[in-house]
Amino acid sequence: MNLYLSKIFHCKVCLLLLFSSFFLIIITQWLQASLPIKDGGLWVRRVASLALPAFLASAAGTVSLQDAILARYACPTDSFFETFRQTRSDTFGTSPPAAADVMHKQSLWDSPGIQRDQTSGIWPGHL
Repeated sequence: MNLYLSKIFHCKVCLLLLFSSFFLIIITQWLQASLPIKDGGLWVRRVASLALPAFLASAAGTVSLQDAILARYACPTDSFFETFRQTRSDTFGTSPPAAADVMHKQSLWDSPGIQRDQTSGIWPGHL
């Protein structure tokens, strides 16, 4: 009985090692594919990594339009924009794009996340 349990345990450990190495390869390939083209990737981005920069760029780019439309109404500032802007600053330790004429560019909001990924050691030279 003991030998039988030992063999089952050994098979489970082998399967666990096989699956974990398989998923490590998949994760590594996904990270490689999500890199910018200039850095050797395919620029296939995860929605989660795009959501915050896309929202911030959109909200920042429409502030003047919102102000023009809502000028005659007493409206509070956009609390979502301020909250998510602060989240971005806390996450990346950087301030948002300063110039109003470029705040609508998603690439400026996205660049700290890309730079963080580049320095994380999971880029083409590190695979």
